[in-house]
Amino acid sequence: ADPALFAKVRGVVEAAASDQIVDVVVKGSVEHVLRAAADARVHRIESHEADLDDVFLEFYRSPS
Repeated sequence: ADPALFAKVRGVVEAAASDQIVDVVVKGSVEHVLRAAADARVHRIESHEADLDDVFLEFYRSPS
């Protein structure tokens, strides 16, 4: 699995691989990531929403 396939995709803020698994962190729409995945012979996609605590902390950590 090559995370470089996703690293330059619009919205991707992080892409890393371990064995045959690629973890991708996306900010905003996942549309472009799904299109890239369709071209990469992906077998399974799992999606997780950010934890409310993480969203709260990121909001206050970001510059205004």
